[in-house]
Amino acid sequence: MPENFFNLNNPFEKQVSERLDEYLKRGLPHDMVLDMIGRDFPYMDSEVRDHCENTAYLHHHTGEDGNIAATFKRVALLHGRFKDEPFYSHLGNKFHLRKGEDLFAAVQVENPLYLYDKANIHLTFHIDGKKVNEFRHVIAMEERRNVYYVPLNILDNVELPEEACSSIKVEVIDENIKGNIHGIEPDIYYGETDPSEVFTLHSLSICSDYGYADEDKFNLRQIETLHLSVSVDHTGHYGMIDKIEGIVTISPSDSADKRNVLARRVHLSDKDGIEGRIDGNEVLCNISGIFSNIESVPYFKPDPGKYTVRFFLLDALLCSREIEFIESDEEVDEFNKLLDDFLKEMESEIAEPDKGETSEPEVDPFECIEVVGLNLYNINSSYDAADRCLDDMMSLPQTAFAADKLKMLSVIGKLKIIGNDSLVRAQNTMKWLIYDHTGRMVDCHPAQSQDIQNEYWVYAAFGDFCRQNWAEGSYRLELQWQNSTVICAVFKVGEIDVNSDYDPRLIIKKSVIVKDNIAGNSLARLEKMAGLKGVKEKVHSLMNFHNLQKKREEAGLPVKRPALHARFLGNPGTGKTTVARLLGQIYKEMGLLSSGHVVLEERKNLIGRYYDSEGQAVDNALNRAKGGILLIDEAYNLYVENDDKDPGRRILEYLLTALADENNRDWMLILAGYPKEMKTMLESNPGIESRVSETFEFEDLNVDELLQIAELYCDDNKYELSEEARERLKAVITRDVAAKDKNFGNGRYVNKLMDTAINTRMASRLSKIVAPTYDQLVTIEADDIPIDPADAERIACEGFDDKVIDDALKRLDALVGLSKVKSAIHNFVNISRFLNSQGENIRGKGLLKWNFTGNTGTGKSTVAQILADILKGMNLIQNNELTEVKGEEIFNVSDYECNEVIRAAVKRSRRGVLFIDGDAPEFRSSQYRMTSEQIRFKLANLASEENASGALIISECSSSNLSIANSLAANGIYDFDHTFIFDDYTDDELYGILVQCLDKQKTRISDEAEAIIREYIGNLCANRELSFANARTMKNLSRAIFETVILRMSENTATQEERIVLAKDVESFVWKRLSNKIGFH
Repeated sequence: MPENFFNLNNPFEKQVSERLDEYLKRGLPHDMVLDMIGRDFPYMDSEVRDHCENTAYLHHHTGEDGNIAATFKRVALLHGRFKDEPFYSHLGNKFHLRKGEDLFAAVQVENPLYLYDKANIHLTFHIDGKKVNEFRHVIAMEERRNVYYVPLNILDNVELPEEACSSIKVEVIDENIKGNIHGIEPDIYYGETDPSEVFTLHSLSICSDYGYADEDKFNLRQIETLHLSVSVDHTGHYGMIDKIEGIVTISPSDSADKRNVLARRVHLSDKDGIEGRIDGNEVLCNISGIFSNIESVPYFKPDPGKYTVRFFLLDALLCSREIEFIESDEEVDEFNKLLDDFLKEMESEIAEPDKGETSEPEVDPFECIEVVGLNLYNINSSYDAADRCLDDMMSLPQTAFAADKLKMLSVIGKLKIIGNDSLVRAQNTMKWLIYDHTGRMVDCHPAQSQDIQNEYWVYAAFGDFCRQNWAEGSYRLELQWQNSTVICAVFKVGEIDVNSDYDPRLIIKKSVIVKDNIAGNSLARLEKMAGLKGVKEKVHSLMNFHNLQKKREEAGLPVKRPALHARFLGNPGTGKTTVARLLGQIYKEMGLLSSGHVVLEERKNLIGRYYDSEGQAVDNALNRAKGGILLIDEAYNLYVENDDKDPGRRILEYLLTALADENNRDWMLILAGYPKEMKTMLESNPGIESRVSETFEFEDLNVDELLQIAELYCDDNKYELSEEARERLKAVITRDVAAKDKNFGNGRYVNKLMDTAINTRMASRLSKIVAPTYDQLVTIEADDIPIDPADAERIACEGFDDKVIDDALKRLDALVGLSKVKSAIHNFVNISRFLNSQGENIRGKGLLKWNFTGNTGTGKSTVAQILADILKGMNLIQNNELTEVKGEEIFNVSDYECNEVIRAAVKRSRRGVLFIDGDAPEFRSSQYRMTSEQIRFKLANLASEENASGALIISECSSSNLSIANSLAANGIYDFDHTFIFDDYTDDELYGILVQCLDKQKTRISDEAEAIIREYIGNLCANRELSFANARTMKNLSRAIFETVILRMSENTATQEERIVLAKDVESFVWKRLSNKIGFH
């Protein structure tokens, strides 16, 4: 189809056409395809872009018959009983069916030419590859989006075993659009037994984000999220259940209106290892507001009152209870009032205010106004006439002016009033100022104002100060209000006019100057900071050098100015911004800087949407930093490798020009970021590297230094730690330092931890005391520290819970076979215990990683859970829950979908264990684009983005290290590059697994039956190329044998005291090989 639009004789258009065709064939959505093409070819002209849009439109919206095709948006499955319910209420993928019942597919489609033309729908429905239904329809042009319910005819097309669970694969294929396929894999529990007879509720608790115990009343002014924990017992009627899902609803108790009902899916699994029990934990809803770090959690805003919480499993109601939401400030206000009164008393004792001095309260201007834009115009006037500023609105605004043409400069700031209207409109409170290239203010005018187009325009005219004869150079404009600079922008006067606009994000001077609001000598405050030994030595060295130069100058000797521009290398929270602020004050006291303030910038603030926005943004930043320090955080983001057109490189060039200006020495540049990434960036630009040569290395803080920061926090804020609280706080810090990655917050982490202890837990504890004493108001107790007492005790004892570790090892040793894996894990535990006893850090940075290599069904999932328990016992991860990703979710999907699945899994796992189950052989086929190595690379990047620091286990049939690992294992080395080898089970081991499975059913095997079964297993192992024999095979075999035994016993009226497998129960287990197929006799 692309050939209809592109000129394939043009090499560039041909390349774009081929790339577009590749994306379209993947079945990606229309907008995503265009975004990806725009990302790949950002500088393609409008004609080629039109070709792309036309091609994508025809592909996505034209059927095989040439008519307009409806857009297939999404699909959900539901039980036939609920086909009258709204589309978004269909959440589940686990269903219970009886005879005569069916599942429906709810498909949501949209007319892309709504109100202009009709659209065709042609969908086919498939179960396990078999077509079971077809749907054709025409959406009228008056219809925009509809949902259609199509029966799947499950029982007519799939043979479901009764009273058992079966997994099927449902695919809905858009026959109009190639590659548009939606797939779902539900579990079907089939039989006449009601789920309420199989599942019973063991426990269900609901708590707020800061709660631990079950609650039934929640204050809407205090909570952010609502959490659910549920445990369910099952009889084993459907066999072993690893995973299942339930539905929770929350609805007003006094209303039958379903529109205000919250519905949430809850995942349950047998993670605790208790036979016959499954557990689940879920964040039910976000009550405080929509926020990005829990994207999958619904925003639910209940009114005060009573609500009913219902929990369903396979549509059976297992629990119904009532909770209440209240809205009260009494408890919080009581405590805050007492605390405020106390603090006022303390302040009055320290300093009595001057009674004759009054001042107006400061107002944050950005609480009242929003900056929409800034326009500059050249008005042909021989004097400053503010009433003419709006005369030439039909011409294009400018950011640069030809010196021989510029007369009166019209400056128009565009604002929106979002706060105190009368305060904003007060006369003569806003003023425009203009500065020349030396930083000298050359003119100032009160701002005139006018309401235009729902905006508040403030304007002024300039030109009289130079008699309309403008000198060439850079000028800075500032709009000031409430003693704050609201807008700051640079324009140039030179040889040519440049028509352009200002990006509002780059001219807002909001929260960019880091204020120095701590009293005391700057050097003394630096010395008081925890850690930073190397940084302090460097500062003293620079001060000594400066003092030497001063003495040489006094003696009439040549002097050298110390190099100011510096690199700050270190992880977040190590004090870079604080040290920059103190360094600015120290340099000011030394006479090296005139102001010493700090302007904080980063890449996103320096890159805009207009041409040459980078130049304007850098000029603005340099002007704001004049006399002080320009600190660019995460400066390594200014360099993107292998992308010569990346705008970050232009920013570096503008900075290099400023660094080379010997006439401008009254400023300092600090480039801050991670050491490795900064090294790469600096090596890419030798000019920057040579001019920003001073290096300050900020090392991560250790436990004692972090504890020192906590104690400084208490000193600065008039709190005291009890001895128990100090010990528990140290345990928390020890735990989190052990699990840290490169994004660990260091000092920032401690301050946040202390805020949690005081603002939340201490406040909650003291809110229950009517009149707290002075000591109670200042003392942080052990209960205020957010850690379980048992965990605190364990961490205090060197961080290892030997009981948990030993229990996990016992479960490992009880498994059949897996000798290499057992040796590898025992070795890992022994090494870890030794290093821990020596006080050495066990883990490095980022994720802990393992490869589990072996055929399917060799125990990898079971061992993964055991390893998770061991890591939790070692305090290397915060929870031992496995977050599992199936191979089919990532190996046979588009890159985008793969990224989304992995990103969501990384978010869920956080500091737990992410388990990639990719060992199915079909996912290793060459037809799938994603390899295991690519998955590892994606995981490493996404884990870094999401600040994940738990563990990663990738399960696969083979790996690049397998040959070496096998060779070393043969000589007793069982862990090469964290690769564990899961060998195939032997005949005896498989028989042992079978015996264990039957033992759980209280069934033993007679000697005669054992001989038959062993022979059958031996044939399975001898013919692995036809039927792979593994633990899962034995599990299924045990179920078949058990059912045969029970069937025989049910036919015998005589009472059976013992379940025994007899020879006649397994006489059909005879190996047959017919046309490369296997089966029972």
